[in-house]
Amino acid sequence: MKKIVILLLIALLSVSIISCGKKENTEIIKKDVEISVSDGILKGKLLTAENETLIIIVPGSGPTSMDGMGNSYKFLSEKLSEKQYDVFRYDKRGVGKSKNIKVVESEIRVEDYTKDIEEIIRYFKKVNKYKKIVLIGHSQGSLFGMLAIENEPVDFFISLAGAGFSIDKVIMMQIKENKLNPEYIITESEEILSSLKKGEKTKKVNPLLNSLFRYDIQDYMISWIKYDPAEEIKKLTNTKVLIIQGDNDVQIDISNAEKLHNTCESSELKIVKDMSHILKIAPPKEDYKEHIESYYDDKSPIADELVQYIVDFIQN
Repeated sequence: MKKIVILLLIALLSVSIISCGKKENTEIIKKDVEISVSDGILKGKLLTAENETLIIIVPGSGPTSMDGMGNSYKFLSEKLSEKQYDVFRYDKRGVGKSKNIKVVESEIRVEDYTKDIEEIIRYFKKVNKYKKIVLIGHSQGSLFGMLAIENEPVDFFISLAGAGFSIDKVIMMQIKENKLNPEYIITESEEILSSLKKGEKTKKVNPLLNSLFRYDIQDYMISWIKYDPAEEIKKLTNTKVLIIQGDNDVQIDISNAEKLHNTCESSELKIVKDMSHILKIAPPKEDYKEHIESYYDDKSPIADELVQYIVDFIQN
């Protein structure tokens, strides 16, 4: 049997100093930050130029570390800090340095992650040094960022490769796009998602679909599927919104960004040429194997155009 490939968007301060090239003799301070949340401590890194604007990077789905796949978040943080912004990135609960927070697959819900983001925003507001806070939500982190901002507002929100449709529609788009997936996989996926949309779980799941729909993760999927990003972004009436999407993204296509932009009339939309889902210039998505292999390249830089769009948005 041919291998079936299904790609889902499912990913006390110690101080050191790193150099920064934007201004001569400018030093960027790197701090380890610990933030108390409901079940433990979230741990992350703050790159600070003692700026009055803070950028928080919310990671995507799955066991995504603060550095991101291919070091994408690490490189983005460094590039933005070179522009003299303070930048915070973190390990999600149950991941990396935040493993102290136990994550039980059958018990975790979307709201656990969004409340963590709220606590992060609240923490930095209490620091009382930042005049502006920018939240960048990547992939799944786009929706989660929107939900958090509804309860804990910020000045700027950037959706980076974020879905514009509810997760059931996104999954079906991805499954149907993959020509290796036979018809029965498409049919079974539609049936399971239809049940989840109603809040009903499916006990018997095709082993080929376990990565998406195994029984223990279905309650989490139910908590996720009820949110429509296009509806949530409309609620950010007091936040300036930028939507950025790569045109070489095999997971989230441009229609998602367009949907978000069209439902949030005050937003800006920027398309980054040749940028993949992990924020880098990559082989064309039509060359699927090479494209996916680029996800694991932890040396190549992120797209320069992406950084410039973010900086221009904040400055203007």
